[in-house]
Amino acid sequence: FPFVAQAVTQTVDADGGADYTTIQACVNARACGDICQVNTKSAGDGIYDENVIITKNCTASTVFTLKAAAAQSPKVTYTGAPNSQSVAPMQIQDSNYVTVQGFEFVGTSKATTQRACYIVGLTKTVTGNACKDNTITNWATNSITGAGYIGAFAIRATAVTGFRNVSPVITGNTITGTRGYAITIGDRVDNALVSNNTITNHKVGKASDGSYQSSAIALGANTSVGTIAEFNTITFGETTAQAQAA
Repeated sequence: FPFVAQAVTQTVDADGGADYTTIQACVNARACGDICQVNTKSAGDGIYDENVIITKNCTASTVFTLKAAAAQSPKVTYTGAPNSQSVAPMQIQDSNYVTVQGFEFVGTSKATTQRACYIVGLTKTVTGNACKDNTITNWATNSITGAGYIGAFAIRATAVTGFRNVSPVITGNTITGTRGYAITIGDRVDNALVSNNTITNHKVGKASDGSYQSSAIALGANTSVGTIAEFNTITFGETTAQAQAA
Protein backbone atom coordinates (compact mmCIF):
# COMPACT_ATOMS: atom_id res chain seq x y z
CA PHE A 1 0.00 0.00 0.00
CA PRO A 2 1.26 3.53 -0.70
CA PHE A 3 2.38 5.57 2.27
CA VAL A 4 -0.03 8.37 3.18
CA ALA A 5 1.31 11.13 5.40
CA GLN A 6 -0.87 11.83 8.42
CA ALA A 7 -1.97 15.36 9.16
CA VAL A 8 -0.26 16.87 12.19
CA THR A 9 -1.58 19.48 14.62
CA GLN A 10 1.03 21.48 16.51
CA THR A 11 0.74 24.41 18.88
CA VAL A 12 2.19 27.88 19.25
CA ASP A 13 2.49 29.70 22.57
CA ALA A 14 4.79 32.68 23.07
CA ASP A 15 4.71 31.98 26.81
CA GLY A 16 6.24 28.52 26.32
CA GLY A 17 4.99 25.00 26.86
CA ALA A 18 4.01 24.45 23.21
CA ASP A 19 5.75 23.15 20.10
CA TYR A 20 6.75 26.65 18.96
CA THR A 21 6.97 30.13 20.46
CA THR A 22 6.39 32.02 17.19
CA ILE A 23 3.71 31.62 14.55
CA GLN A 24 6.21 31.78 11.69
CA ALA A 25 8.23 28.89 13.12
CA CYS A 26 5.18 26.63 13.08
CA VAL A 27 4.25 27.72 9.56
CA ASN A 28 7.77 27.01 8.31
CA ALA A 29 7.91 23.56 9.90
CA ARG A 30 4.51 22.19 8.94
CA ALA A 31 3.24 20.83 5.61
CA CYS A 32 0.01 20.79 3.64
CA GLY A 33 -2.79 19.11 5.56
CA ASP A 34 -1.32 20.17 8.90
CA ILE A 35 -2.75 22.59 11.45
CA CYS A 36 -0.91 25.23 13.46
CA GLN A 37 -2.97 26.17 16.52
CA VAL A 38 -2.06 29.40 18.29
CA ASN A 39 -2.70 30.08 21.98
CA THR A 40 -3.36 33.47 23.52
CA LYS A 41 -0.17 35.23 24.58
CA SER A 42 -0.04 36.40 28.20
CA ALA A 43 3.42 37.95 28.48
CA GLY A 44 4.16 41.58 27.68
CA ASP A 45 1.47 43.36 25.68
CA GLY A 46 -0.20 40.06 24.83
CA ILE A 47 0.33 40.48 21.08
CA TYR A 48 2.21 38.31 18.59
CA ASP A 49 4.16 40.95 16.66
CA GLU A 50 5.01 39.11 13.43
CA ASN A 51 4.95 39.43 9.66
CA VAL A 52 3.87 35.82 9.03
CA ILE A 53 4.44 34.80 5.41
CA ILE A 54 2.73 31.57 4.35
CA THR A 55 3.82 29.90 1.10
CA LYS A 56 2.24 26.47 0.69
CA ASN A 57 1.26 24.58 -2.47
CA CYS A 58 -1.66 22.61 -1.08
CA THR A 59 -4.83 21.10 -2.53
CA ALA A 60 -8.52 21.13 -1.65
CA SER A 61 -8.02 17.86 0.25
CA THR A 62 -4.80 18.95 2.03
CA VAL A 63 -5.60 22.47 3.23
CA PHE A 64 -2.98 24.07 5.47
CA THR A 65 -4.72 25.72 8.42
CA LEU A 66 -3.37 28.41 10.72
CA LYS A 67 -5.91 29.12 13.42
CA ALA A 68 -6.61 30.10 16.99
CA ALA A 69 -6.63 27.18 19.41
CA ALA A 70 -9.98 26.25 20.93
CA ALA A 71 -11.24 28.84 23.44
CA GLN A 72 -8.24 31.05 22.64
CA SER A 73 -8.09 34.52 21.10
CA PRO A 74 -4.53 35.22 20.00
CA LYS A 75 -3.84 38.86 19.12
CA VAL A 76 -1.56 39.65 16.18
CA THR A 77 -0.08 42.76 14.62
CA TYR A 78 3.15 43.84 12.93
CA THR A 79 5.13 46.92 13.94
CA GLY A 80 8.41 46.19 12.13
CA ALA A 81 9.76 47.61 8.90
CA PRO A 82 8.76 48.28 6.28
CA ASN A 83 5.56 50.20 6.91
CA SER A 84 4.30 49.19 3.50
CA GLN A 85 1.18 48.43 1.46
CA SER A 86 2.72 44.99 0.79
CA VAL A 87 3.22 43.94 4.42
CA ALA A 88 0.73 42.13 6.67
CA PRO A 89 0.69 40.26 9.98
CA MET A 90 -0.79 37.35 8.01
CA GLN A 91 0.36 37.14 4.40
CA ILE A 92 -0.88 34.20 2.29
CA GLN A 93 1.59 34.59 -0.55
CA ASP A 94 1.97 32.45 -3.67
CA SER A 95 -0.02 29.74 -1.91
CA ASN A 96 -2.84 27.35 -2.72
CA TYR A 97 -5.49 26.27 -0.20
CA VAL A 98 -4.33 28.03 2.95
CA THR A 99 -6.77 29.15 5.65
CA VAL A 100 -6.15 31.77 8.36
CA GLN A 101 -8.88 31.58 10.99
CA GLY A 102 -9.88 32.92 14.38
CA PHE A 103 -7.25 35.60 15.09
CA GLU A 104 -7.69 39.04 16.57
CA PHE A 105 -5.80 41.60 14.47
CA VAL A 106 -4.98 44.71 16.50
CA GLY A 107 -4.34 47.99 14.69
CA THR A 108 -1.29 50.13 15.46
CA SER A 109 0.15 53.31 13.98
CA LYS A 110 1.65 51.09 11.26
CA ALA A 111 -1.77 49.81 10.33
CA THR A 112 -2.52 52.94 8.34
CA THR A 113 -0.83 51.34 5.35
CA GLN A 114 -0.60 47.62 6.05
CA ARG A 115 -3.14 44.94 5.35
CA ALA A 116 -4.20 42.64 8.20
CA CYS A 117 -4.86 39.43 6.24
CA TYR A 118 -3.44 39.60 2.71
CA ILE A 119 -4.02 36.98 -0.01
CA VAL A 120 -1.72 37.64 -2.96
CA GLY A 121 -0.27 35.97 -6.03
CA LEU A 122 3.10 37.60 -6.68
CA THR A 123 4.89 35.05 -8.86
CA LYS A 124 2.13 32.55 -9.69
CA THR A 125 -1.61 32.06 -9.96
CA VAL A 126 -3.06 31.08 -6.58
CA THR A 127 -6.23 29.21 -5.66
CA GLY A 128 -8.52 28.48 -2.74
CA ASN A 129 -7.10 30.63 0.06
CA ALA A 130 -9.22 31.97 2.92
CA CYS A 131 -9.31 34.57 5.69
CA LYS A 132 -12.25 33.61 7.89
CA ASP A 133 -13.74 34.17 11.34
CA ASN A 134 -11.15 36.76 12.35
CA THR A 135 -11.66 39.93 14.39
CA ILE A 136 -9.95 43.08 13.15
CA THR A 137 -10.03 46.18 15.35
CA ASN A 138 -8.93 49.78 14.75
CA TRP A 139 -7.27 49.02 11.43
CA ALA A 140 -6.47 52.29 9.63
CA THR A 141 -7.57 54.79 12.24
CA ASN A 142 -6.09 57.58 10.12
CA SER A 143 -6.46 58.41 6.44
CA ILE A 144 -3.24 58.09 4.43
CA THR A 145 -1.86 60.39 1.79
CA GLY A 146 0.26 58.55 -0.72
CA ALA A 147 0.05 56.47 -3.88
CA GLY A 148 -3.61 57.37 -4.18
CA TYR A 149 -4.70 54.87 -1.53
CA ILE A 150 -7.62 55.71 0.73
CA GLY A 151 -7.08 53.96 4.05
CA ALA A 152 -5.64 50.53 4.75
CA PHE A 153 -7.25 47.32 3.56
CA ALA A 154 -8.10 45.14 6.54
CA ILE A 155 -8.45 42.17 4.16
CA ARG A 156 -7.34 42.20 0.53
CA ALA A 157 -7.12 39.65 -2.27
CA THR A 158 -5.20 40.42 -5.45
CA ALA A 159 -2.57 39.21 -7.92
CA VAL A 160 0.13 40.91 -9.97
CA THR A 161 0.08 41.23 -13.75
CA GLY A 162 0.26 37.88 -15.51
CA PHE A 163 -1.28 35.86 -12.68
CA ARG A 164 -4.72 35.32 -11.12
CA ASN A 165 -6.09 34.94 -7.61
CA VAL A 166 -8.78 32.26 -7.95
CA SER A 167 -11.63 31.57 -5.51
CA PRO A 168 -10.41 33.42 -2.40
CA VAL A 169 -12.81 33.25 0.54
CA ILE A 170 -13.33 36.14 2.95
CA THR A 171 -16.08 35.17 5.33
CA GLY A 172 -17.25 35.45 8.92
CA ASN A 173 -14.90 38.27 9.86
CA THR A 174 -15.76 41.05 12.32
CA ILE A 175 -14.07 44.33 11.40
CA THR A 176 -14.26 47.60 13.35
CA GLY A 177 -12.62 50.99 13.02
CA THR A 178 -11.56 50.91 9.38
CA ARG A 179 -11.33 53.94 7.13
CA GLY A 180 -11.79 54.18 3.37
CA TYR A 181 -11.82 50.49 2.51
CA ALA A 182 -12.24 47.48 4.81
CA ILE A 183 -12.36 44.52 2.40
CA THR A 184 -11.10 44.81 -1.16
CA ILE A 185 -11.11 42.46 -4.09
CA GLY A 186 -8.26 43.87 -6.13
CA ASP A 187 -6.97 43.22 -9.61
CA ARG A 188 -7.00 39.86 -11.36
CA VAL A 189 -9.30 37.99 -8.94
CA ASP A 190 -11.72 35.29 -10.12
CA ASN A 191 -14.78 33.99 -8.26
CA ALA A 192 -14.11 35.49 -4.83
CA LEU A 193 -16.61 34.86 -2.05
CA VAL A 194 -17.13 37.74 0.41
CA SER A 195 -19.87 36.72 2.81
CA ASN A 196 -21.22 37.02 6.34
CA ASN A 197 -18.70 39.68 7.37
CA THR A 198 -19.68 42.37 9.90
CA ILE A 199 -18.09 45.81 9.46
CA THR A 200 -18.84 48.48 12.09
CA ASN A 201 -17.81 52.10 12.66
CA HIS A 202 -16.40 52.30 9.15
CA LYS A 203 -15.27 55.83 8.31
CA VAL A 204 -14.44 57.88 5.25
CA GLY A 205 -10.86 57.95 3.94
CA LYS A 206 -9.14 60.72 2.02
CA ALA A 207 -6.75 60.08 -0.87
CA SER A 208 -3.72 62.07 -1.90
CA ASP A 209 -5.73 63.62 -4.75
CA GLY A 210 -8.24 65.00 -2.24
CA SER A 211 -11.04 62.59 -3.06
CA TYR A 212 -13.04 60.77 -0.38
CA GLN A 213 -13.94 57.09 -0.28
CA SER A 214 -16.09 55.02 2.06
CA SER A 215 -16.52 51.70 0.25
CA ALA A 216 -16.41 49.27 3.14
CA ILE A 217 -16.35 46.41 0.61
CA ALA A 218 -14.71 47.38 -2.67
CA LEU A 219 -15.30 45.10 -5.64
CA GLY A 220 -14.58 47.49 -8.45
CA ALA A 221 -11.40 46.23 -10.09
CA ASN A 222 -12.21 45.81 -13.78
CA THR A 223 -9.79 42.90 -14.19
CA SER A 224 -11.66 40.76 -11.63
CA VAL A 225 -14.71 38.63 -12.40
CA GLY A 226 -17.29 36.47 -10.68
CA THR A 227 -17.15 37.93 -7.17
CA ILE A 228 -20.06 37.03 -4.91
CA ALA A 229 -20.68 39.43 -2.02
CA GLU A 230 -23.63 38.43 0.16
CA PHE A 231 -25.00 38.57 3.69
CA ASN A 232 -22.50 41.20 4.86
CA THR A 233 -23.50 43.77 7.50
CA ILE A 234 -22.02 47.29 7.37
CA THR A 235 -22.45 50.18 9.80
CA PHE A 236 -20.87 53.54 9.00
CA GLY A 237 -19.31 55.80 11.64
CA GLU A 238 -19.41 59.05 9.66
CA THR A 239 -20.65 60.58 6.43
CA THR A 240 -18.53 62.13 3.70
CA ALA A 241 -19.80 65.55 4.76
CA GLN A 242 -18.63 64.93 8.31
CA ALA A 243 -15.20 63.82 7.05
CA GLN A 244 -14.88 66.93 4.88
CA ALA A 245 -15.76 69.15 7.82
CA ALA A 246 -13.27 67.47 10.18
